[in-house]
Amino acid sequence: MLNKINAREYLRTNDLLQVAIESKDDKQVDTVLRAYERSEVRIVLSALPNRTKSLLYGGNWNKDVIERLYPYTTSYFIPRGQNKAKMFSLTCYTTYDRKGAREEADYITKGLKHCGFTNRGPLIDYDSDHLLNALSAPIDEIKDTCSMLFICIMCHGDIGILYDANDKPVKINKILSTLDKLHTHIPAVSKYYKHFDCMFFIFLLRS
Repeated sequence: MLNKINAREYLRTNDLLQVAIESKDDKQVDTVLRAYERSEVRIVLSALPNRTKSLLYGGNWNKDVIERLYPYTTSYFIPRGQNKAKMFSLTCYTTYDRKGAREEADYITKGLKHCGFTNRGPLIDYDSDHLLNALSAPIDEIKDTCSMLFICIMCHGDIGILYDANDKPVKINKILSTLDKLHTHIPAVSKYYKHFDCMFFIFLLRS
């Protein structure tokens, strides 16, 4: 049908992608995405209605659909049929000279749980050895059933280092080397937010 009309104009003025997503049909979504790409029509997932976005990010899609959707989003899709389809998070924080640290950690933990993460921790007022051991132990436990790992470390820090509860420096590279046992990991994000005294590590694990 799209070959017999002005395909670009038709795709721009009709909510075909929305309808396809709400159908929960992989083939229909893939067909519509192909049509958008072929006609060079911009795909804006953020403009979809909230109910449609909820279905999009909350559902499980096949590999082909995910590969087509991924360039248009900063969110993470969990593929259908993947054995390692669980998301875990670990929250660590210090309270020394950090007013509101507990409340800050609670907000982050609640946010992660709302996004579907199973949270381990929190780890509170740790020393450097305790932190490294605490990172290592749960990884051994979850690495075979995990598709995404989010580690949030909230403490004082500086370029390349974090400070434990005793104000002892811990090199960020040492933390990363502790995570090397995730042999098939892809470090998606590793960022220190100095204003918030917060370090995020996000890893995607290949199945």
